[in-house]
Amino acid sequence: MAVLNKTEGIGYAHGKVILGGEHSVVYGLPAIALPIPLNVCARTFYTGDVLTIKSKRWEGTVDSHPEALDGCFHMVGYLLATLNIGIEASKLMVIIDSELPIASGLGSSAAVANAVADSLLNYYDVPMEARAELIRSGVEIAETYAHGKPSGIDMFGTSSQSPIYFQLVDGVSKVVLMNPLSEFHFVIGLSGTTASTKDVVGMVAQRFGQRQQEKNRLMTAMGETVERMSRFYYDGDAISLGKSMTDNHRLLRTLGVSSPALERLVYHAMRAGALGAKLSGKGIGGAVLALAENRSKSKFIANELSIAGASRVLAFSV
Repeated sequence: MAVLNKTEGIGYAHGKVILGGEHSVVYGLPAIALPIPLNVCARTFYTGDVLTIKSKRWEGTVDSHPEALDGCFHMVGYLLATLNIGIEASKLMVIIDSELPIASGLGSSAAVANAVADSLLNYYDVPMEARAELIRSGVEIAETYAHGKPSGIDMFGTSSQSPIYFQLVDGVSKVVLMNPLSEFHFVIGLSGTTASTKDVVGMVAQRFGQRQQEKNRLMTAMGETVERMSRFYYDGDAISLGKSMTDNHRLLRTLGVSSPALERLVYHAMRAGALGAKLSGKGIGGAVLALAENRSKSKFIANELSIAGASRVLAFSV
């Protein structure tokens, strides 16, 4: 059994945004994720009562909780069992404080799971060298409940402080930290509509049906676009990176995962002078990501997206 020697365990994670590779990543093609400055903090402490998880939006116990917390409870149960601590023996309260909007393509479910797992293992004083694999396997359980069959990019993207190049190679996650030669300035605009990842993936599968060759051509083109993005990103070539982002958006539109709200934000970002703009994440609802020439321009684009109807905007630099 793990040794308990502290009164509270705290865990942290952050959101992520996909620069390129959404949807195609599940076919073993590369994707790039960027960390964003929206954070999640989870606190675990002993209450002497039944295991409870609480957030601003949801609250429940191990015996009675909303479906949205299923993944978290299964993950916590797995981690406690691995540490040889039964649910009855734990009697914990986990409180989640998240700045991330849900179902918006910013990695909310993975960030919450990462923070909760980190806080639980911190509470039980699990050595750092043992945490990484435990967190990975635990978050994978939580993400399976949230997304069906996750690629893993959200799990790694919400725990890495650096941008990552991610690819599934023979079922194994390949993660490479990306450090560009210069700073890039991005803007996120939320459409104000949300969508379930499982629903969008199912919609794509249904839309293409037997037209697998057409779908595979789109996925291959997306993978090639991400490879170009990777080179431009490493080289600090913002103009070429922006063009590749816009190319990626056209492919995602052809895939059928854009929407009038997302198209409106892409249009207004480009009209405001963005070097490139695209939907980011699963699509249908969620976020648009735009690349700006400099920090001042990113603030201007953010303001224009707000005027155009974005429910929330965020300018940040990588």
